[in-house]
Amino acid sequence: MRNEQRSHQSKFNFLGFKFHLRSFKDNPQRFWIARQPSEGARKSLHEALRRRLHIGLSLHEAKDRLEQTWYGWCEYFRYSNGNRIFYKERKRVKMIYTRYLVRKFRRQRRAVPWRILIGWRRKILRDLRTPQVRPDHLSEPWQPGPGLGF
Repeated sequence: MRNEQRSHQSKFNFLGFKFHLRSFKDNPQRFWIARQPSEGARKSLHEALRRRLHIGLSLHEAKDRLEQTWYGWCEYFRYSNGNRIFYKERKRVKMIYTRYLVRKFRRQRRAVPWRILIGWRRKILRDLRTPQVRPDHLSEPWQPGPGLGF
């Protein structure tokens, strides 16, 4: 990502973040460094949810595990430029939870009707929120320090 090699293909992964160059809208020759959750981090979230949501859990325990995993992942990646990715991942988390409900309640001799299953899903996932993602340099308003003469 040196000056002479700047392009949109300049990127690398570090600690679960993907760092890449993005150009300014008003001047495509100028770049800034953006960071967002990497593909590997997103896949590890999916795998962790599938591993933690097994059919032996009650609905309350499954909801608690879902929230713990989701909010922990969100807090780690909160300081990034990944709002769009967070909304995509929230949809994916809801789909994984729906698959859990289907595995638990639809593969039985007397399957739970879909209308009841969808009602449970809505009730449980209604409060699943995506945190507002903010770059860390915007999280606190700048205040002049003492002795700067401002």
